[in-house]
Amino acid sequence: MREEVARKHLLLLATCVPVPCLTYAYFNLSLLCFPYSYNLRTARSATRCTKKHSQKLRSPRIRATSLLRTRPSSSSKSWRRQAILKMRDPKIAIADKLSSLDGANAYNLNAEEHAATLGAHNVNDAVEGNFGRFDHVLHRFRGVSTESASGVAQQLKMHDFDEGDMATHRKGNHGVSERRAVGYFYTLPRAEQEAAVRAGMQMRAGARIEARRDLAEQQAYFRLKREQASQKQLAKLVAEYTKAMAAFDKYSAPGRAAPTLAAVHARLKKLSSAASQHAYLREQIEMRVLGLGLTEHAIAWSAAGVQRSNDELLHALGKAIAAEACLRADGALPTEAVAPRMKPKSFKQLGTPTVDAEELADIEEVDAAQLRVAADAAREANDEDLVTDAVQDRQPSEPPLFDESLVGRKLEVRWRYVLPLAQGSLTQLHTYMWCEGEVVSVADGSSDKKSERARTLLPAGELKIQWPADDEREEPEHFTWTILHPNKWNRDVQNAWRWAPSELERTVDRHPSLV
Repeated sequence: MREEVARKHLLLLATCVPVPCLTYAYFNLSLLCFPYSYNLRTARSATRCTKKHSQKLRSPRIRATSLLRTRPSSSSKSWRRQAILKMRDPKIAIADKLSSLDGANAYNLNAEEHAATLGAHNVNDAVEGNFGRFDHVLHRFRGVSTESASGVAQQLKMHDFDEGDMATHRKGNHGVSERRAVGYFYTLPRAEQEAAVRAGMQMRAGARIEARRDLAEQQAYFRLKREQASQKQLAKLVAEYTKAMAAFDKYSAPGRAAPTLAAVHARLKKLSSAASQHAYLREQIEMRVLGLGLTEHAIAWSAAGVQRSNDELLHALGKAIAAEACLRADGALPTEAVAPRMKPKSFKQLGTPTVDAEELADIEEVDAAQLRVAADAAREANDEDLVTDAVQDRQPSEPPLFDESLVGRKLEVRWRYVLPLAQGSLTQLHTYMWCEGEVVSVADGSSDKKSERARTLLPAGELKIQWPADDEREEPEHFTWTILHPNKWNRDVQNAWRWAPSELERTVDRHPSLV
């Protein structure tokens, strides 16, 4: 009897999967989990358990409980409802293909496509069932090759190795006993069954080598994907950190961050247009959300394609200022930009993730100091490419007074330079540059003139600036009298002006919260 059971095992494994997969399954008999055993005692025990289970199913109470268990749960109903609502979202592509929404690409609106699809299957359940079985095998047997898993999934679908009933079944509705059919394999002659077993044993070694090679290629692909995901995540972190550093520089600049909500209202009254008020509120929110790391107070700048109103931004800013005050009271206010943490997108999970999926979804922690070095380098590159301007971010909100306190201080003025014509070009190009100069004197309006021979006096507040020599443009050292307007302070316009970077280091009147 033991030899007969073992022969059944070999015959089962021989044709359960395609020929290259036979050898893998041959030495992993427990892998397939079919109701057979090498010894007669285990086989009889399995038969007794099956009979006992079939007898329990005859009980009306057990049958009712089984029917209740097959009903959809509330969570599955909720998922189905959310899926239907998501399909009807006008933002996604499938919405315009739904006839219930009168979509422009719905099949009922196209007579030719409607006629061509009459009688066709409108679901893909038959196909999804194969993938479901294959996924189940891969999850249950981690070391199985893909070919072996596909063979097992195929035979689970086809039932080629069913041996019929192992227990007595109750009668059907019409008084006929319900019996399971015998699989195709056992309808073959005994010689063909044994030939299939011998073929599997001969191809065992080659199939193992091929399976190992395929598994190595798959693991190399997974490693590459993990490295790419890590690099992409690091690039996103660096980009977010540069934004946070720029926001913190604005926050720490004198007068840039409003300390209270009353100061915000006072500033809004000075701004004439709604657009300027919107820009001011957005900047104040970014200072705290990005610079201080108060991400829980982040707000989307638009909703359903409509820009947020100033009242909504003001409400969000009030919450952020309150959280900032709590941090200041606890002595936990950051003294530098808070390093961001990248979070993966959250999707509703269907089934159990594989080991590879879990590794790809893990967040790789990056050292803060390492991230700071990368962010500094990225910020310098952005400044060189004129994408950002770190000096502009660190400027105070109000310009200095035009008095003697400016003498000896260095300023930057934004000049318009005409570029030389390129060879064969007729278009004159120009560019803007921030040029650094030192204030030599400030006109008082009563005694200063541009030259000794000039008759008119210079207006009060006009600055005499010393410009250093520029060898690249062949400009010698010279002096000019320049009128700077307060409304052009720290802007991206011609004749705009601001403190030079060396003067920002000397600034003492920092933000009150940082002193």
